[in-house]
Amino acid sequence: VNVTRQAAAAAAHGLRARPLAEGAMEAITSAYFSLANSEWLPYALLALAFAMLLQSLFGAPATFDSEQSGKAPPAAEEEEEEPDPPRDFTIEQLRKFNGVVTEDDKFNPDAGKIYICLKGTVYNVSAAANMYGPGGNYHLFAGRDASLALAKMSFEDQHLDNPDLSGISAVEMDQLEQWINKYKYEKEYPVVGKLSTPPARRPMTVEELAEFNGAGAVPEGRVDPPLYVGI
Repeated sequence: VNVTRQAAAAAAHGLRARPLAEGAMEAITSAYFSLANSEWLPYALLALAFAMLLQSLFGAPATFDSEQSGKAPPAAEEEEEEPDPPRDFTIEQLRKFNGVVTEDDKFNPDAGKIYICLKGTVYNVSAAANMYGPGGNYHLFAGRDASLALAKMSFEDQHLDNPDLSGISAVEMDQLEQWINKYKYEKEYPVVGKLSTPPARRPMTVEELAEFNGAGAVPEGRVDPPLYVGI
C-alpha cells in the first residue's frame, strides 16, 4: 500500500512517466489484489516491481550510457614538450646532432635529433628525418655547417663545416639565401642556436679573465655572452 501511495504521489508532483514505470505500477496492483492470500509470492513480486520502479524513475547507473555507446571517456591531453632555449654550438658539438642513435644514447634526451647550420644559424630539421636522417639523401648535411655545400650544391666533404663564404659567387650566395628562406619560412624549422668559433688560446691575466663572467655583452653571432673558467 505504501509503495502504491508513493508512486501516486511521485506522479502527482510531475515526475516523468515512462512505460516501464506504468508496467511497474500494474505489477504492484496485480500482485497486491490477485495474490493477497499467498504468503511469500506477493512480497517477492512487490520487491521486483519496486526495483523496476526505482530504475525507471531515477535512471540507470552513470556508466550505462558510455558502455552502450561504446565510447571511452576522453583521455587527458598530452602536454606538449617545451623546446630547448637557443644555445651556442661549436663545430664539434654540432656533429653530435646527426640523427644517429647508438647504444650509448639510451639515456640521452638529444638522441635522434638532427641539426643543420646555415650561415651561422642552427636549425632543428628532425621533422624531415626521412631526408636528413640515416639513409636519407641529405644525411651528409646532418650535424654539419652546410652553408658552403648548399651554396655550391656540393656533396663533397671538403665543403662542409667551412663557415668562410668570402669566395662564393653572387649566384651561389643567392642559392644559399633560397635555402635559408626555405628553412625559415616554408618549412619553419625551429632555430635552436648559433654556431660559434671558440677563441684562440692565449695568456690571460686574472683581471682579464674576470671580464668573461657570463654577464657581459653578447658578441655578434652568438646567443650567450662568453663565460671563461681558469683551471
